[in-house]
This record gives sequence, C-alpha cells and structure tokens, in this order.
Amino acid sequence: MSDVQALHFDDDGETPNNPRLPLLLYRAAVKVAVDHAAVVANIARVPIPDCDPVHGPDGPLTELWSK
Repeated sequence: MSDVQALHFDDDGETPNNPRLPLLLYRAAVKVAVDHAAVVANIARVPIPDCDPVHGPDGPLTELWSK
C-alpha cells in the first residue's frame, strides 16, 4: 500500500467541505497502465457544452474551455 496523504482545506464558502475532516489521498493505490497520449487525445475530443453545467448560460466554463 502506498503512503497516505491527508490534506486539509479551509472552507471557501463555495465547495462543500468540512474543514475538520481531511481529504485522504492514496497515491498509486491502484496500478493502472495508461497511454498518456491516448488520454490527451480523448480529452481533446470532448465537445464544449452548450452552457456551464455549474453556473448556467452566463458561467465562465464555455469561454475558458474554448481557449
């Protein structure tokens, strides 16, 4: 088993979070063979959504994603 990393985040008022409980990060807990080039190519094929799924039509995602 890999080392466990405990990360604590302050409450920013936007992301659901409990500042008393850590996020536990298990690096390399599961070994997965990844073809990095194929992953990047797959990400590039994801279409830009019609609107920001979090903030709606006036949200920043569609503009940021198209850059």
